[in-house]
Amino acid sequence: MVKGLIYTAIYGGRDRPLAVWCPEGNVDYLMFTDTKAPKGWKEVLDLRPKNPRLAARLRKVALPEQAGGYDWALWIDGSHIPQVPIAPLVEKWLEAKNFAAYKHHHWDCTYKEIEKCKALGKDTRERLDRAEKALVGAGFPVHYGQLASTILARRVGSDLALTHARLWRHWIETYTIRDQVSFMASLWQLSGKAPAEDNLHWIGPNAFKNETFHYQGGH
Repeated sequence: MVKGLIYTAIYGGRDRPLAVWCPEGNVDYLMFTDTKAPKGWKEVLDLRPKNPRLAARLRKVALPEQAGGYDWALWIDGSHIPQVPIAPLVEKWLEAKNFAAYKHHHWDCTYKEIEKCKALGKDTRERLDRAEKALVGAGFPVHYGQLASTILARRVGSDLALTHARLWRHWIETYTIRDQVSFMASLWQLSGKAPAEDNLHWIGPNAFKNETFHYQGGH
């Protein structure tokens, strides 16, 4: 039987975690947290980190060591929860791909993402400028595609997914905490500059308004 792991991280009360709505026999739920996990989740208690936002971001990026033995791992932000049986969907999404995610609901370009992050003060302008300069220097194209990283499915045994996780983390630690600035560039670098769709299944156009995941707002 194909087995899946759904995982999330909530530190510092940033999100109000939701109980598991649709438990499935071949899916486990894992929450990294500094508080009590709600019903249906297995908790991994961490001491409250100095930077809760960065700690949660790095948990997202890394395929957790607990994922060993699973066929796929699905990250969901703490503001989301599946409201339908998810395993058959994830298996279909990853049938011929290494990743699956929702498209960004406003734009298809990482450079636009950087522009908006600057305007909204999502990170320092210096860090975002450095990231943008690095992308331009690498030749990363405009309109390569942009994901909403609140939902991210990956094949656990995929060499590309494992290598991508390491490079993605490097970008975050070196340039900017905004993970959506570096996901697509990391994929582009590692896939021989192939089209994103060669390795990434687009689940749908909006991670916040769909029939698969309940979004409680406030993230």
